[in-house]
Amino acid sequence: MTRPWYVEFFRSGDYGRLYSFEAGRSAREAAFAARTLQLREGARVVDLCCGRGRHLTSIPGAIGIDLDLDSLRGLPAACADMRALPLRSSSVDGVLSLFSSFGYLEDDAEDARVLREVARVLRRGGGFLLDLLNREHALAGFVPSQQRVEEDGTLVAEQRSFDALRSRLTTSFVIVPAAGARTDSVGHSLRLYTLTEIAALLADAGMQLRHVYGGFSGEDYALDSVRMICLAFKAG
Repeated sequence: MTRPWYVEFFRSGDYGRLYSFEAGRSAREAAFAARTLQLREGARVVDLCCGRGRHLTSIPGAIGIDLDLDSLRGLPAACADMRALPLRSSSVDGVLSLFSSFGYLEDDAEDARVLREVARVLRRGGGFLLDLLNREHALAGFVPSQQRVEEDGTLVAEQRSFDALRSRLTTSFVIVPAAGARTDSVGHSLRLYTLTEIAALLADAGMQLRHVYGGFSGEDYALDSVRMICLAFKAG
């Protein structure tokens, strides 16, 4: 049986090979999340799809949830599906989902399950910070292919396609080291939501959209923003 891309891509190690982050970026993003969610000392926070913990380790007392067990070694985290969180109802003060880790799943109904779980574990008035790729910007600058050469000489070629009916952006990779064999990566597939769609999904789950940012510097969202960072609170 073929594994879903979001299992294959991370367990293969391709994500770690293809994505790197400048020193300090993760800490700045985590600080923005904590400030925006109005987290107080001792707050219980969940980092969904925390990966290797690049944000998790910068938020005191936070716990992570991720499906890839290997990435969680040494972290205060649990291996679980975000559609079935191993947490009591109304037990956390804040939830964050960063770097486009929402929209992975097979269809909108599964994404809606995730939001219902987020709302379930949040206390009344608890906050949810949802960081997404801005669909409008991604499509305005859409190119079907591009390539880059890493510092070590590795060639990375990307192939992109967009399914307009499903609003889904799929990217696959070919990785060719300077000295080594070519690797074909399954890549990733993301459902790109409009702000209207996200607001409706949040409302259906029992959360109210309060503000939308265009980046981690706190700027307001605009059509040409790279990110679409939604701040919502559980109704109560």
